[in-house]
Amino acid sequence: MTTTIASQARPAKTDEKCSDYSVFFLCIIAFLLPVTVVLIPKSPAPLYLAGTILCVVTWMVQNRRFFPPIDLKLAAVFTTLCVYGALSSFWSIKPDETIEKLLKLVLFFVPTIAVFGLIRSYEREAFDRIMRWAVYGLSAGLALYVTDMLCGYKLFALINGENSKTVEQIQGKALYVFFATGLASLYYCWNKRNEGAKWIMIGAVQLITIVMIVDLSLNITIKMTQLMVLLGGLAFWLTPIAWLRKAVMAGCLVTLLCAPIFAIGIRHSVDGVMRTDGTLPRTFKSRIEIWDITARRTMEKPFFGWGLKTSPYMPNRGEKSVLYKDMKIVHLHPHNGVLEMWFELGFVGISIMAAFLFVLFGRIEKIMGENRQKCALMALCVCFAYILPSFGLWQTWFMSALAGFGLIFVAALRATQKPDMTIRTK
Repeated sequence: MTTTIASQARPAKTDEKCSDYSVFFLCIIAFLLPVTVVLIPKSPAPLYLAGTILCVVTWMVQNRRFFPPIDLKLAAVFTTLCVYGALSSFWSIKPDETIEKLLKLVLFFVPTIAVFGLIRSYEREAFDRIMRWAVYGLSAGLALYVTDMLCGYKLFALINGENSKTVEQIQGKALYVFFATGLASLYYCWNKRNEGAKWIMIGAVQLITIVMIVDLSLNITIKMTQLMVLLGGLAFWLTPIAWLRKAVMAGCLVTLLCAPIFAIGIRHSVDGVMRTDGTLPRTFKSRIEIWDITARRTMEKPFFGWGLKTSPYMPNRGEKSVLYKDMKIVHLHPHNGVLEMWFELGFVGISIMAAFLFVLFGRIEKIMGENRQKCALMALCVCFAYILPSFGLWQTWFMSALAGFGLIFVAALRATQKPDMTIRTK
C-alpha cells in the first residue's frame, strides 16, 4: 500500500520557523567540516559536537520544550552499547581507560540521537540550505588543500609544526572528508538539475582522484580505500536496486561476523611474500600484522571481549614484526573498526553493531526512488569502508566525521525529495 506525501504531512508553521534557527548550526557543520580538516586534522570533533549541541539547544529554546525529539531506534542501539561498555569495565584490562572512553561516547551519542530526531521536522528548504553550504565548504576546502599542497604544506606546517607524520595525517583525514562530502554534493547537484554546479562537483571529484593518484607521499591505505569507494560508487549505478540491497547487506554482515577469520587467513596466505618481497608497501605489511594479532587475541575472549578501549594495550604473545627485525608487533589501535569491536566487546559488541546496521537498512528500504535508495546505500558503504583499513573506531574526530557525513547524506536525500513522492506504509 502507498500513500502520497501531501501538505498535511508537513510540520506546523511554528516548527517550520523554529527549524530555521537550528538549521543554521548544521549549515556551519556542513561548510566547515571539509575546510577546517585541511589545517586542523582533528577539528571534526569539536566542530560536530559544538554544532549539534547548539542546534539542539536552539531548537528546544525556540519550541519551549525541555526535551528534544529523539531517534528512538538509534537511542536503543547506542544505549545498549554504552551499558555493555560500562559492564565491560568489570573485566577490562584497563578499567580506567574504559570509563573515560565511555563518558566521551555518552557526550557524543546524546546530541547525535537528538539531532537526527529533530531534523525530521525540517522542511525541504532547510535541507537545501545545508547542502548549498556543504557544496561551498567542499569547494573552499579543496581549493585550500590544493594550494597548500602545491606550496609544500607550509601553511599546515606553520599551524601544526614541522612534522612529516602530521603532514601525512592531513592528507588522509582531508581526503576521506572530501570524498564523502563530494559524493553527497555531486548527487545533490545532479538531481537539482543545476548544470553549472553539477559540472563543478564532477570536476571536484575528478580533482580529488587526480591528487590522490599523483601525490606519491600518500600511503597505500589511503589510495586503496578511496579508489575502492570511487569504483564502488560507479558500480552502484549499474546494479539493479533489488540485487544491490541484498549484496550490501550480505557483504556487511559477512564482514562483521567473519572478520577475525579473514584476518588470520590473509596473514597465513601472504606471510611468505611479506618476509621475502621488499617491494610491498610498509603500510600493507603493518596492517596485515596488526589485523592478525588482533584476531588471535580476539579468539582468546571471543564472546565478551577484553573491555572497551583496551586495544592499545593488547597483549603480545611473542609475535615478531617482519618490518623491524626481532621487535614485537606494537600499535595504537587495530586500524580496523570491525576487528577493534571484536577484540574489545566480542560477539556481543558485534551483535550491537549488526543491530545498528539493520536499523539503517530498514530505513533505506523505506526510501522511495531507486536513485535515492542507491545514494543511501552508497553512503552506508562509504562509512563502512572507512572503518575497515585506517582509523581507530572510537577516535572522537573519526566518529564525528562519520556522523557529519550522515547528516550531509540525509540532507542530500531530503533536499532532492519531490513533494509528491510516495512512501510505503503497512
